[in-house]
Parts: sequence; structure tokens; C-alpha cells
Amino acid sequence: MGGTIDRVEQDLAAIGYSILYYEREMAGTPLTRSPAIDGVLPTPATVASGEYPLIYTGYAVTRKGGPAWADDLAAWIASPEGQSVVEECGYQTAK
Repeated sequence: MGGTIDRVEQDLAAIGYSILYYEREMAGTPLTRSPAIDGVLPTPATVASGEYPLIYTGYAVTRKGGPAWADDLAAWIASPEGQSVVEECGYQTAK
């Protein structure tokens, strides 16, 4: 993600795609912005609600017959506790 931000900072005509939290909170650059789409600005609330249409959905997938810990991890990620940790890390969960 850092490479994308670096490139956009160096080239005024560049367009990049990054995670909202990274661009806003981690990269810390005043030289990039996330554009509105159809008048909707990307905010944690509009991303979580799906109102902002340019989003990435992440999945936790395990292999049938794989190690039990992998299934346990996927179940924990989907649990209220796991979703709370996801949000604490700056990512949005579906509401």
C-alpha cells in the first residue's frame, strides 16, 4: 500500500487504490485524497453501510478437512469479539 501512496504523491496525474484507513490514518500524507462517487464521500460510516460503492470485501476461507485451528480462527473472526478487533484495527465491518 505504501508504494501506491508514494507513486500518487510523486505523479500529479496518478490514480491509486488503497484501503481507506491506510490512506487516512497510516500514510499520513496531505497529498492524497479519496474521491466522492456519485456524491458520496468515503467515510467509515458510508463504507460500512455500503453507501460508498467502491469497497473491498475480505473473506476468510478454509479448506475442507484442513487443520481445526484454521476453522477456529475463521469462526473467531466472524464472532462479535473478532469483528470488534477488526474495527479496532481500522477496518469496517458490514452493518
